[in-house]
Amino acid sequence: TIMLPAMRSAGVGGILLLSLCCCSLVSAEESDGTAKVAVNIAGYKTKHDVTEHSFIDKDARDIQNAMRAPRTAAGFAEALKIYNDGKNSRTITKARTIAEFWPGAHVNSVGLDHLDQPFWKMFKDYQTSTSFDPHLGAVAAMKGEDSDTQGNYETNRVAKHVDFREQVIKKNIKFQIVMVYALHELEIAIEAYVEAKGSELAQTY
Repeated sequence: TIMLPAMRSAGVGGILLLSLCCCSLVSAEESDGTAKVAVNIAGYKTKHDVTEHSFIDKDARDIQNAMRAPRTAAGFAEALKIYNDGKNSRTITKARTIAEFWPGAHVNSVGLDHLDQPFWKMFKDYQTSTSFDPHLGAVAAMKGEDSDTQGNYETNRVAKHVDFREQVIKKNIKFQIVMVYALHELEIAIEAYVEAKGSELAQTY
């Protein structure tokens, strides 16, 4: 079995860009102690200093670099460590990790979660109908293990190749895991903004 759903997901890049832009305008899904200082990130001016949030991109970069440099089991192990433990981005109390972005079950400081959000419901339906899980798929590829539902990254002649595993990991992270979390942040920001009737309170999310 070769995992291909991640390869079909590149078209969602536009949605990801839109959601990240919107999140930058209304700050993050929770304040995380961010100061009310506007910063420019990739040409977009934010309401709060969400620099730490933006540093999660560096984790994605370092995961990619770890896989590429030695192209050995040690490199993939380092990628998995960054994925699970985090490296560059922090909340007030701990590292922010990409692994926590999936399945989007993060609950923010005022108790808002993803469970009733339209985008997540749509993605959950797809996941249920296909048995495709971007998080489990990325982890299996980083570990080089076989999975009944996500792909045989240890024994399949094609899937076990480091180039194939690298592509699955990159695309699962960028176009699935991060996208679902970005949409989660977008939904929370909109909900908070509506609840606060557009007041300054909404800018804390």
